[in-house]
Amino acid sequence: MIFFEKTWSSEWRGAQSGCFGKGSGRYDASQEPLGACARFGPLASFTYRYFMSSMRLLQMRASYLLLGGAVVHPQISAYVANEIGHTPSTGSDAFTLLCSTTLKMRGGGSVKNFERWLFQRDAPAAGVVTYADAKITQTPALPTTRRTWMTRDKYDWIARYAPNGVIGFSVDRAWAAGGARSSLGASVAVLKVTAFDYEAAGTLKVTQAHTASWASPTEVSSSLSLAGDNTLKTFTFRLHNLTLAPEGSAEGHGFDFEVRGFDSAGAPQPIIVSMVRLIKE
Repeated sequence: MIFFEKTWSSEWRGAQSGCFGKGSGRYDASQEPLGACARFGPLASFTYRYFMSSMRLLQMRASYLLLGGAVVHPQISAYVANEIGHTPSTGSDAFTLLCSTTLKMRGGGSVKNFERWLFQRDAPAAGVVTYADAKITQTPALPTTRRTWMTRDKYDWIARYAPNGVIGFSVDRAWAAGGARSSLGASVAVLKVTAFDYEAAGTLKVTQAHTASWASPTEVSSSLSLAGDNTLKTFTFRLHNLTLAPEGSAEGHGFDFEVRGFDSAGAPQPIIVSMVRLIKE
């Protein structure tokens, strides 16, 4: 985690240790900022890289992390410390971060979602289709000249856009069974949906089509209001006795639950979702 120290930023003032690197460990206000010679751009860009690295660490199910003295975001570090090293039998938190990008190494390839025991998939036959959205410039950022190493483009997408107002999710069965913890269906769960409240006033709901029908699904929580104020928000739903779809069931198109958006008249409304977390209590 040394690459999050201030000496790697383009704002650092100090003697350079060669271009495309870092400055000396001693700050010197009389020196020019490292600028394009720095490796990782301005300090404001560090938080995004820190967050994505942390989510990737958990998605990979790493069990060890060596932190230096540079803690960019204490809350993220605390979350990682609480979740690292868990197995499906012991973990209380499952998530999917709906990010995407394109690799350029080894012939290229797409990266879609960082998933940890919670999976997002499309079902075109049911009209459940999503597209990459919420374009964000990757770090390193300007004025650093070498802005990416392993990806084809100089940006990521950090959300999925659902034009028909529904995104479906499935839960890892080993995690749901709970092991040392109570099973998901026998406990109260909290669902946190981070979404862009961009479209218009309306509501956001959590439903289960597999327990009823796709046209008239079961609502498994109270609905939350959308203001249409073009901000990124986290909506918290309390779910009681979340029933998972039977293995191999075609009902509900294989989803355990859906996140749906509705306008003020109750008609489906497009949604843009960035991250979903399912937490056992």
